[in-house]
Amino acid sequence: MSIPVAAEKKLLAPEDFEAVKVTHHPAIEEMSLEALQTAKRELGERREKLRMILVESRKARVRRTAREASSQDDESQVGRRKQVFAKALRRVNHELERRRDAEARAHPQAEQARAEPKPRRAKASIGASARKESAAEKPAPAGKKASEAKTSEGKANESKGGSKKRKAAAPEQEG
Repeated sequence: MSIPVAAEKKLLAPEDFEAVKVTHHPAIEEMSLEALQTAKRELGERREKLRMILVESRKARVRRTAREASSQDDESQVGRRKQVFAKALRRVNHELERRRDAEARAHPQAEQARAEPKPRRAKASIGASARKESAAEKPAPAGKKASEAKTSEGKANESKGGSKKRKAAAPEQEG
């Protein structure tokens, strides 16, 4: 939900309101890139400061008694002020992103040259045949002889594919 400019003016101190006022529509388009980045940093710092005040007041609320409940109004004011700074920061970030996209559209070759493609590593795909080969290459367990290990692997392979062999053999018996 948006907050009207008049409500922002009532919530914030005059110097805070000046910092937020420049993030609204006509003024934000006229700002330079450096001014936008400075505004982003300042608004982020002010929002973080209010966030820390909220966190501390919530911790203190747990320790308070029921008769000191009057400070909840102050906490809601701080929350609304933090929202004003968060929305202003969102507008600045959106404007920075819009300018970055416009720059990329204006100079597509320059943008592609800066963003060099990363070399890809070839992935080794492990299929069924690769799994069987890797199983055959495994050394026999220490307690078993080589012949016992081969027979146990053969039994395991038969149990995995046994139903397929029976299905394939069944039509031959009928026909």
